[in-house]
Amino acid sequence: EEEEEEEGEVEPEYELDEDGNPLEDEDGNPILKKKPEPEPIVYAALYDNTVYFFENAQHCERFIHRPLPFIAVYHGKDQSYFPKVAVVGDIDLEEREHLARHVANTMNVVYISKDSIIQYIREHATGFDTGDLMASDKNYIEFVQHRLQCGDVRRQGYLLDDIPTTLNECSLLEDAGIVQDRVLFVGQPDDPCYHFLNEHHYHTLQKSLDKDTLWNINRDFVNYTNDLLLRKQQYDETIQSNRPAPIFDLGITPEVFQSKLGPLSTYCCVTFRDEDALCSTAFDVKHQFAIEYKGRYYTARSAETFNKLLNHPEFYCSDEVVLPSILPKKLKQSEDDLALKGYDPVFLKQPDNDEDEPFYPVMKKGNPRFVVSYGKKTFCFSNEANQELFLRRPWLYADAKLPKSMPVNREDQKLLPIIPYLEASLQKLLNRALKSLTDERPKYPFMSSHESALKYLALYLRKHNEANHPERQARVDKDMDEFLNACSLPLSLSSDDRHADENLESNIMTFQAISENRHPVPGSDMY
Repeated sequence: EEEEEEEGEVEPEYELDEDGNPLEDEDGNPILKKKPEPEPIVYAALYDNTVYFFENAQHCERFIHRPLPFIAVYHGKDQSYFPKVAVVGDIDLEEREHLARHVANTMNVVYISKDSIIQYIREHATGFDTGDLMASDKNYIEFVQHRLQCGDVRRQGYLLDDIPTTLNECSLLEDAGIVQDRVLFVGQPDDPCYHFLNEHHYHTLQKSLDKDTLWNINRDFVNYTNDLLLRKQQYDETIQSNRPAPIFDLGITPEVFQSKLGPLSTYCCVTFRDEDALCSTAFDVKHQFAIEYKGRYYTARSAETFNKLLNHPEFYCSDEVVLPSILPKKLKQSEDDLALKGYDPVFLKQPDNDEDEPFYPVMKKGNPRFVVSYGKKTFCFSNEANQELFLRRPWLYADAKLPKSMPVNREDQKLLPIIPYLEASLQKLLNRALKSLTDERPKYPFMSSHESALKYLALYLRKHNEANHPERQARVDKDMDEFLNACSLPLSLSSDDRHADENLESNIMTFQAISENRHPVPGSDMY
């Protein structure tokens, strides 16, 4: 009966005014009091001292069962100068772990190993199958990545013990953007992982327990890391003040570097701006001569150009500077579809700054080892120096053309008549020799002009013989110098200031020896 009474109708409640009388609407009916809305159901879970909220109970249950894949990446202010280091090596497990824990305690960072990751997951993720950790390297690195996003690591930094241990783990860590500031490798420097870490953007300190004590290794590595952390802090302060900052040894991954390159890519900004030339800096994989300015990376080729770039970033890092639409590309080797029939374009084209000087194109076949692709053409060069000249200013040589009179190969020369044969084999060299003869106009003492000219031509041809070995070349160079000096003796001995010449006595004795036929004509004893 009491229950029936309780379930009976409940008297309605009305809105009351200040005097306690019911309020009425426009029609004179009392206004019913609104019922309070029920409190919404909150689906939340606590993980690693952080509360996560969900839309429904199903999502909450999925998170509780396996939280790691759903944890959001931390997007707060990242104190990049917290230590991020690793200790790896092929030494005894207990020795390495002891060293790693010692270094972690000294740096006051979170010690992370494979065992500690498993333990952390078991403590903070109930019902999670830690056997998945060993299923593959990809799963393993995924758990490492999530562990590094936890609050204690973000507040203190971390030390990875024996992570990575294989080349695959090295690549997966790099792909995940996990880059250590410093790596301590303990053991012999012939390990593949050591070569990978040392050749990439990492800076590895290699030590051996046979040569160094635990205390010395710990001290050197801590100092090695602290130096970087100080420079990272200085880098952050410099960037925040909109000034250019060097990025050398900051652990920048190749992907990040490529994504933030300026308009000149990996070409030296100073060389392009000052010399109108291309100079690739791709060899500087550790960014020794690179800076960050207004969120972009710019490179230089040397210490000198780097200082210019650092001191005048507004000029060298201007957005108005744009690379040419066509860029040269060095190839390893090619013999197919070569432009200019494989002849070296540098020997065929006169540089712009030498237009006033006579130019004689040289027909020289290129070496298949020195090849450059430019636009739709592939050029071959006779040596590395000419290849580098082309790479710096390809637009100067790309339009080179072959002469109308092409050189004849050795087999075809035997079939030529005398005059065409001489034109094909000696025309260019004789032209240069005759041009030099008209410039010098030599007259050897007590020798006719005709004989002097023939002697000079003979010495010129000997001097420019490509078959000369070094000793013979030195000898013919000396003979040419002596011949020209002897030709200048009459003029020097008859000048008004001959007494001021320090070599006056020697010149007089040489002139007398020539007059008495006691001084052989230079080059007469060559054969």
